[in-house]
This record gives sequence, C-alpha cells and structure tokens, in this order.
Amino acid sequence: MRLTMTLTIACLFVFCLAGLPWEQPAGAVRLVEQPNQSSQSVRARAIVSGPNGISGEVLFLQGPCPGCPTPAPGAPTEHFRNFPEPGVLIVARINGPVTALTPGAHGVHIHEVGTCDPPGFTTAGSHLDLGPAGSNLPVDANHPYHTGDIPNLIVSSNGRGFLSHISSRITLSPGPLSIFDADGSAVIIHLNPDRGEPGVTGASGGPRIACGVIQLVPDDDDDFDAGK
Repeated sequence: MRLTMTLTIACLFVFCLAGLPWEQPAGAVRLVEQPNQSSQSVRARAIVSGPNGISGEVLFLQGPCPGCPTPAPGAPTEHFRNFPEPGVLIVARINGPVTALTPGAHGVHIHEVGTCDPPGFTTAGSHLDLGPAGSNLPVDANHPYHTGDIPNLIVSSNGRGFLSHISSRITLSPGPLSIFDADGSAVIIHLNPDRGEPGVTGASGGPRIACGVIQLVPDDDDDFDAGK
C-alpha cells in the first residue's frame, strides 16, 4: 500500500513539472543557434608542371568547419577558433612520359614558398614545417615528420601517377597549420622515392622534377574533382 502511494505521488510530481514553463539557464548555449561561418568545404589546387612533358594537378579538400573563419592568405591566426580542423584530402594526378616520370614511387611534399621557378624549382624552399621546432633545417633532421610530408606518388607503367591521402598536419583555413601563410606554399614532385627514413641525407626524394603553386579554388569552379 505504501509503495503504491509513493509511486502515485512521484508520478503526480513529474506530471506537474512537465506542465510548467522551463527557462534555459542564462549561461547555457544552444548549439542549434551557433553561427557557422564556414559551412562549406574549402578547396585548393596546384597545377603541376615540369620539364620533359610532366603535368597534372594536386587537389586539396577540407570538409566543413563550423566556427572556422573564411580562409584568406596571411589572415591573423588569433581568429583560429576550432582546433583541430577536419583532415585535408589530398589527391594528385600527375602524368608524363616514362623517360621523365619513371614508373614506381616518387616523393611528394608541400614546400614552404608558393613559387615555382624552373629548372630546379629551388625557389619553393624546403619542406613546409610549421611544427614546434620552428625551422625545417636541416631538412633531414625532422623528416618524415614535417608538416608538408605526405606519401609517395605511385606512377604506373604508362606514366600515370596517382596519390590519395588525408593529412591532419595541414589546414586550408587560417591558423597555425595553414598552408596559406604570407608567402604561400607549393607542391614538389621528386625524381626518386621518399624512403621515409629520419635523419638520412637524400632519403626524401632527391632532385625536383615538377612543381605547382597551391591556390584556393572558388566555390563556383565546376572543374574541381577530388573523387577517387
């Protein structure tokens, strides 16, 4: 009897509460009302070329990032509000005659300067490295842990190269890991494979055979296709 009465009183209490108006605490935040300043994906492209007929493109795709600012080269990093950001999909399609782009693996890296002056593409600088070391020199000391280190491009027997990778080391929107700093960034294709060996001179791919400056792609560019 006592149990029945207790349950009855408890149910009446809950029923009464359900009928009362409820106010959200002043300090609470309703997630559905949060502003979304970057609700669309951010896209970038590097048109890659080199001597002896090497050509292609490297595409970069960063998914929607709620709360992230609109990307712009040289944007102040204090507006970086959503760390970590989504990973960046990197898709490379590079072709060339097999005499210049030999079948097998070729090192690919994001370099620290958005300039590609032939023939050696040395103006692209060294590997992009935005990490705590504050310097990418000597290059071999922190390889393959640079911000711009990514897997090899794999070239088929007919000279068609392909790479697909998701990197958590970079961002396309402004911030401490953005590839769009004051002097931009570039993609370098190397003659040899990147062996991924830390501290070994020449293990990151050797001579540079192609280069492309990375640039933001506008939303209305229908030619952008990062599909596999």
